[in-house]
Amino acid sequence: MATMAGKKNKMMAGKKTPAPVAAPASAPNSAPNSGFHVCQSEFAYCAFAECWVLDLVAYCNCEYVRYGDSISVPFATDQGNICDLLEQGQDESSFTVSTFTVPPEEERETLAIYTCPAGSMGAYAQCDGGFCFKSTSNATFPYFGWIREDEIICSCPITYAPEDRGHAYQVGGPYPCDESEFTDYCTTPLTMTGAVQNGATIRVGAPPGSASLLSAILEGEPVAFNMCQEDD
Repeated sequence: MATMAGKKNKMMAGKKTPAPVAAPASAPNSAPNSGFHVCQSEFAYCAFAECWVLDLVAYCNCEYVRYGDSISVPFATDQGNICDLLEQGQDESSFTVSTFTVPPEEERETLAIYTCPAGSMGAYAQCDGGFCFKSTSNATFPYFGWIREDEIICSCPITYAPEDRGHAYQVGGPYPCDESEFTDYCTTPLTMTGAVQNGATIRVGAPPGSASLLSAILEGEPVAFNMCQEDD
């Protein structure tokens, strides 16, 4: 299993975080004809995060973005939609929510999307809509140690590779491509009941093409990401 220091240092290289700005209220809109919600507010960005698992919950070390555009699968609750939740968290200053955005080009140069091949016995954190608590910033957290003020811990559900093992999935990771990422994150230590073991580390992930699709909707044009496959 990968060590915390080595993995975190690789992911943090070249990382740039937007400077805090005074943010207006969250402004929900629907991306035309996409079925997704675009919000303008503070949010957590977890697409390339590493996560530590405890009691079937993935705790992910995400970027804490003070203001910007992000996109999410739409859902409705008695508290409103995703943009309403982001606004509520911004007003109460206690939590925010994980959504997706396009990292700056200079940051994308140090990141890649890894495709775990069909048949992978793995699991990943599905962080869209995950809740993140601001008290975890500028504080210590198990496994990760010190969480900077531009980072935040988000709690995310775990998604397992399909039972038929016939479909690949993708996770974020460092660039240049590193073969150890496939070993560490396309196979996951499971208990006898098939659950991720306590103390395991997994990546945030999604079905193939999700990052490219969301990026194109948010930016209005395709966005280039470094792509890694086994034996690249």
